[in-house]
Amino acid sequence: MNGRRYSSFAPKPKPFRLFALPDLPLIRILKDMDIIDLALCSYKSRRAIKSLRIKVDTFKVNDSSRNRGFELSIPPNIYIKWSFDDVLEHKQDCGQFTAKYTLNDIDFPTRIRRNEDNENEITKCTLYNSTKPEETPLQEVFELAPRRAKGKSYYVRKFVPTPQAFPGFRLPPTWSQNVSGDYETAMDIFIPLVKYLFNMEPNGYCMEFKWEKDFDAFFYPTVVRGKLKIFELAAAQYSFSDVYFMRSALQFVPENTKLILAGPFAGYWKWEQPLKQKYMEFQCGVPWLTLEHLLNSNFKQLTVQSQHHKISAEDIGIFIQNWTNRSDKELECLDINVFNVQDIHRKVYGMLSLMNYNKKRKLEDYKRIKSTSIIQENAAYNSSLMREIKRKDGLEATIFISNVYAYQRRRVVFHVWHLK
Repeated sequence: MNGRRYSSFAPKPKPFRLFALPDLPLIRILKDMDIIDLALCSYKSRRAIKSLRIKVDTFKVNDSSRNRGFELSIPPNIYIKWSFDDVLEHKQDCGQFTAKYTLNDIDFPTRIRRNEDNENEITKCTLYNSTKPEETPLQEVFELAPRRAKGKSYYVRKFVPTPQAFPGFRLPPTWSQNVSGDYETAMDIFIPLVKYLFNMEPNGYCMEFKWEKDFDAFFYPTVVRGKLKIFELAAAQYSFSDVYFMRSALQFVPENTKLILAGPFAGYWKWEQPLKQKYMEFQCGVPWLTLEHLLNSNFKQLTVQSQHHKISAEDIGIFIQNWTNRSDKELECLDINVFNVQDIHRKVYGMLSLMNYNKKRKLEDYKRIKSTSIIQENAAYNSSLMREIKRKDGLEATIFISNVYAYQRRRVVFHVWHLK
């Protein structure tokens, strides 16, 4: 007989015992893997991951109408975002939900995406069925018996769940009758799992509220007296307490907790006090925000995405000029959008003493924040859009003014370089 012969007595290859490795090399390997995916394989894998005591930077729970799920950030570069959406919101892309997890006898059809530039940045979306009845109706079916014994029936009678019809679109290939009926059930299963794996409580929340009593019951014990890294306040529909929520957040959120306000929040009102928090992001209109807030606040990072503010291109130039005359080293980034500004470069640059962008700078030597990626993305192709400014104490900063976006929007980023 030609060809290679295989003996039935040949020794079988031994499986690789991943969790038998010492802790340090095991942790290094796991940090290049989807840790949550691995934990869902078995109870043994969950216990092994828990025993390693892997440090987590951010564990954020999202519970708003725009975002339901959780986010996990593990140094140096693992980022997992897991969201829970209604199947009715994914009529066009149901075929992409090809993965399925089963926990507590509940199935979770899931879509998994990885960032092309960073494979350790994973985004997952799991579906639930909001139209699922509380009690699954059963239907009677008859199947031919595989073997009919003498005197027995030639068919088998069964009761199976009635398949649900979703007119207009196909269900995912991983769909089953055992899916969750709401996102709260999914949250109640996955959030405790993450808590167990990393032995920690969430240090970030994204919440929205309709009533003041619900806000107060959560805000003061969890945010004000807690030790959160991030608190995102989202605007709820049909809420008449937006101003109360925003004022409370600006006044009482601790200064080292990153505050994110995501709108739209109703009402025009004034906030004349300096900004208290070191890290702030406005994803909503802030018609009260002026140059005085920039000059009188000691923020490290400030992002303003909306066009509804009172900061002009000239104000940004004044702020940068003021920074050159100061000695504090707190500021890391100002990222702001301005709209319908003619001759923006002249208005921002003004009388500033500027240089061309330093292409020889080694970015790995400097502290990396969100705006670092913006500078890095434009360094190779759009370095002409950036200018450098140097302070007397040697601190350097980069000014980036984007090309025109939709609705005559321009993005202005003032990034200060801090060594690690």
